[in-house]
Amino acid sequence: MNACPAPGSIASNAAAHALGLTPAAVTQQVAKAERDWQAPLVLPRPRGATLTAAGTLLARHGRVIDEQLDQATGELAMLLGQLSLRLRVGAFQAPSQHLLPPALTALRHRHPDTVSRRSPRADST
Repeated sequence: MNACPAPGSIASNAAAHALGLTPAAVTQQVAKAERDWQAPLVLPRPRGATLTAAGTLLARHGRVIDEQLDQATGELAMLLGQLSLRLRVGAFQAPSQHLLPPALTALRHRHPDTVSRRSPRADST
């Protein structure tokens, strides 16, 4: 219902395109939703269909859910971006001298809050 181009109207081709589905798949999904909700959600018209009151109500709630999901996703991304993670790299001397400096520089550019420390090599004896 959220893929409807305008409140109260549904254009099967437009909805299908917005969802990445075929018009037949949209029709099947609408039929399934009508069975699940036990209410008619669309009224067929000569050129497309319009949402019923029940369809409009569900579409409105669906938009709210989509907005809340987007907000939660953004907040979670911010939270995870603030986590402090430890990256430990072990390398022989040549890779350590030639490959790690540009990699660590790129990491610091991408994540400015990155703190890197060089630990002494632990030799196994």
